[in-house]
Amino acid sequence: MIAEARYMTDKDGKAAVEELIRYEESIVPEEYAGDEMVKSALAKSGVISELWRYEILDFADRFADAGGETYVYLWKVPSTRDDMYKSAVHAVELPYIFNNMEADQCAGEVDPDVAAKAQKAWISFAKTGDPTVDGADWKKYNTAERDTMVIEKDKWECVSHPSKTARELLWKAFKDQPYHVW
Repeated sequence: MIAEARYMTDKDGKAAVEELIRYEESIVPEEYAGDEMVKSALAKSGVISELWRYEILDFADRFADAGGETYVYLWKVPSTRDDMYKSAVHAVELPYIFNNMEADQCAGEVDPDVAAKAQKAWISFAKTGDPTVDGADWKKYNTAERDTMVIEKDKWECVSHPSKTARELLWKAFKDQPYHVW
């Protein structure tokens, strides 16, 4: 996917993709940064996640700009599995949302308190159109603030533009064409 991202852009875009890889390497947890193979794998996984987010947030931008009530989240509760390197891999939130409390192939052990809160938020959204629950004041997403609920094990916080660095680099690479990679 990263090779395709490089291919689908010009010289400046390729440089932006490389800068994004370096940025992702810089935020690899310290406990894994010493192993170059793991560090590289985690950085590349981060780039792929940001490529997906770039496309998804383009949808959120368009929907919000059209007047739609949009809520966005960034799941940061990490997997407990050693082979997932304590990262919040793609789909790690699904057992939390769907009440699959058994050990999961991505999530590992599911924290019951986080799961209960996530389920309440998703049910609230389904019932009322607003995922706000006790301890999680979820702001509507808009393109000016890009408020995103960052969900961590012990903290849920609405943050303005949590993927700003990655998004700016991907804008340099793809501008308003996030679908080149797919």
